[in-house]
Amino acid sequence: MRALIDLNIAGRGIGDEGALLIANSLKHNQYITSVRLEHNKIGPLGAISIANALKNNVALKMLNMSGNEMGPDGAFVFAELFSSTRTLETVEFSWANLGSAGGLAFTTALKFNHSITYLNISYNLLGIQGGLAVA
Repeated sequence: MRALIDLNIAGRGIGDEGALLIANSLKHNQYITSVRLEHNKIGPLGAISIANALKNNVALKMLNMSGNEMGPDGAFVFAELFSSTRTLETVEFSWANLGSAGGLAFTTALKFNHSITYLNISYNLLGIQGGLAVA
């Protein structure tokens, strides 16, 4: 059986409703290696759904959620994913409205992850605490 391994739906404005539909599909595909959903107007609800759908994935290497408005609530669930995944290497979350709390959640999760080699969380207003945690 063939499975989708590379998903790129960047810049389509799918919002939370579209993210929920994609998350439902991702739950059934444990072997997707690349997910690009940047610039899609995805808020916390959609981001949480995507993160939860990817928790059972055993092959994901690249994830790009840049330019979405997931905020700290979305960041917390992705941080849980980062702390448990063993295959993810590239993470792009610039312009994602993570805030200081989201930045802290990401950096805490990375202490438990040994596969991520590239992290882009630029333009997220991490504040002093978030910035220091990343440094």
